[in-house]
Amino acid sequence: GPRTRQALLTASASVTGLLAEMQIDAKAFDDMRLVSFYLPELKGSAWDNVSVRETLDMEVALDFREIYGDPWSDFSQLLNAGGLLGPEPGFTPAPSLNEYLHGVRGQGEHSAQYQYASANVEVIGWIMQRATGKSVAALFAEQLYGGLGAEREALFATDAAGMTVASTGLALTARDWLRLGVMLQQGGQANLNQVVEPRVVEKIFAGGQRRHAMPGREDAPFFSYRGGWHVDHASGAIGAWGIHGQFLFIAPRAKVVVVMQSAHPEPYGPHWGLAEELFQALVEYLNRGL
Repeated sequence: GPRTRQALLTASASVTGLLAEMQIDAKAFDDMRLVSFYLPELKGSAWDNVSVRETLDMEVALDFREIYGDPWSDFSQLLNAGGLLGPEPGFTPAPSLNEYLHGVRGQGEHSAQYQYASANVEVIGWIMQRATGKSVAALFAEQLYGGLGAEREALFATDAAGMTVASTGLALTARDWLRLGVMLQQGGQANLNQVVEPRVVEKIFAGGQRRHAMPGREDAPFFSYRGGWHVDHASGAIGAWGIHGQFLFIAPRAKVVVVMQSAHPEPYGPHWGLAEELFQALVEYLNRGL
């Protein structure tokens, strides 16, 4: 129903990415600095010699398996550490997200390719907290959600140490998720207020290096990833994608914003491509003026 709060799961990364771009624009931290400049705790980890920008845009070569539905995958271990998933019998997870991240190692050449990893989002969340003195949840409430005119409170999960689970922890209603999308479609404005600076919105829509396709559209590798958002350079649209069917699509040229919230039994698969096809068909229909 309209007051049901749905977990955005990995689509939470887009909200975290937007918040990070806002802090970078406000000079709270420098995305060209090394992660270890802000988080010396991560020296010796995969992020020891990696920039904040590489981390934010998923260009870190990690020994990290973003495999959904496998209780022994690195992704599941991250959720164990964040308290969102119970560990398998006999397995002792890291007691917090920060302690888990310290043990992640690199594998390959950084900045050479796109590799989606929820661990990167948790590093960005930690940097934001270190640089601003406020949690991701507090920044979300003060700088984004408070200006949207939301109908109901949002929820952010935290780990045992009180750190916001930045990659998967946000839950809110479909209509309030839609409000965030409309705000971005309107260049950062909501209720006649400038919630996000237009240059931040423009930076996200401009995208990055075109490196990957989306599920179900492997023959069309014209997507890039910028600040937590998937950018479709062919249509000018951006999207937030979450496992089990959580989507926010924004097409500024057609003035279309679409939210989908689902409980699909499969976390990742052909239904992702189907959602993208539905969105593109809707945009094309409206562009024809029918």
